[in-house]
Amino acid sequence: MAAPLLQPPELSPEQAHTFHERAAILEFDGKLPREMAEALALAEVKGKRNDKSLPHLQKQLELFTVGSQSMTGKLTLTPALSYAPDPPAQRHSRTSVAAAEAIRPSTNRLRQRVFDYIESRGADGATDQECQKDLGMDESTQRPRRWELAQARLITQSGTRRTKSGRAATVWVVYKR
Repeated sequence: MAAPLLQPPELSPEQAHTFHERAAILEFDGKLPREMAEALALAEVKGKRNDKSLPHLQKQLELFTVGSQSMTGKLTLTPALSYAPDPPAQRHSRTSVAAAEAIRPSTNRLRQRVFDYIESRGADGATDQECQKDLGMDESTQRPRRWELAQARLITQSGTRRTKSGRAATVWVVYKR
């Protein structure tokens, strides 16, 4: 069941109409989660598109600009122009910091590979171990990219299944908008 539409009381009837129109376009054509689409639309209507008072939105927008779908319906993640992440690192460890710096130029491409793989698995989803094995990606590379996708609400947990060792592992699927 979809969440009810936001009804900002501070908007005039004309602004409310524009808000709902923009939010719908961003959600359905832009494939953004409803909360993000509404926050962007509200900021646009109020003339505060870059307002820092939307910290949860700012964090998500710093991670990704979601691109359009191709003719095949495949979602493409386009790195935001201002996206200059600090890959996760143990700041007390020089080798960890060096590894994070070395992988920085590849994070967008690697994140797209992880997203594409999870998307290709459909409702079955994928565990981290499955992603790592099938993508030939080290766990220290794959897991942070998956975490970034989850933080951006592009993927979500859908349950668990057993790994080769018999332990339960989280199954990740593409977030349904």
